[in-house]
Amino acid sequence: MDRATLSALKRRFDGGSVAVEEGPGGLAFLRVRSARCRAVVSLQGAQVLSFAPAGGREILWLGPLARYEAGRAIRGGVPLCFPWFGAAPAGGGLPAHGYARLAPWDLVEAAQLPGGEFLLRLVLPAAPAGAAPAGAAPGEPAPGAGTIPGLSAECAIRLGTELDIEFRARNASDAAVSATAALHGYLAVGDARRVSLEGLEGLCYADDTAGGAARVQEGPVSFPGEVDRRYVGHRGAAVLVDPVLRRRLVVEKRGSASTVVWNPGPERARALADLGAGNELGMVCVETARIGDDALLLAPGGEAAFGQTLREEALA
Repeated sequence: MDRATLSALKRRFDGGSVAVEEGPGGLAFLRVRSARCRAVVSLQGAQVLSFAPAGGREILWLGPLARYEAGRAIRGGVPLCFPWFGAAPAGGGLPAHGYARLAPWDLVEAAQLPGGEFLLRLVLPAAPAGAAPAGAAPGEPAPGAGTIPGLSAECAIRLGTELDIEFRARNASDAAVSATAALHGYLAVGDARRVSLEGLEGLCYADDTAGGAARVQEGPVSFPGEVDRRYVGHRGAAVLVDPVLRRRLVVEKRGSASTVVWNPGPERARALADLGAGNELGMVCVETARIGDDALLLAPGGEAAFGQTLREEALA
């Protein structure tokens, strides 16, 4: 971010519980310190990078090898996947998981709420006609490819003893739009091989480690190696039970009927330069999603929203 823009943000929002800072790679970060929590949010991608309730431990995992560069995904926290999840439907050099997590967002509100929570509201305006999406390879694709005319997004982040994220997409065009999205949360764990994920029992899922084979979840999810699953019909809470850190991380969702669960396992982690061998043991991704038949369907002039609340509970 250029210095003039950063200075303008400081003048408008710095003070009290929030500080606007230049972070690694010249990216703009928001650092919140309040009586209820501490948190760090990147304006690139409206991505929560760190969150801990007051007196508590870090809930999110941030990769020690994460890269901080304009237009490059940051490995960890809660990336926002939009307007597509997974590989780009158009191909042609477009970034996986959409351009929203790679683009600079506008901070439009930073305010303390009456109950003591802190609210950050960020907006991703609709891309100008003819603009190439963030993260596209130089010269590819053709200008305008991958962007969806009239499509904008808003992210409301509420920080208290819990972390709440509400994502909203709006379609200002005169044509219907279908988009997929996910809150790609990396949750910090003591040892992924020893945790279990409850709340998905009996649900059907696509196993992407086996070419998308359809399976049914029997018992809690465990993580002995690579896990990459897309669950359908899931509207309730998912609970990550961690006997090493002696806690439960509860992910409550709304407006979503799909959940993605991921851990790369040792071989894939080794192959990912920004993750690295052994670091996969410190994280499990539990993603509140709108994918497949649960995609966001936006009528002309319409909008759609979904969200999640994340909290820590002591393990008895």
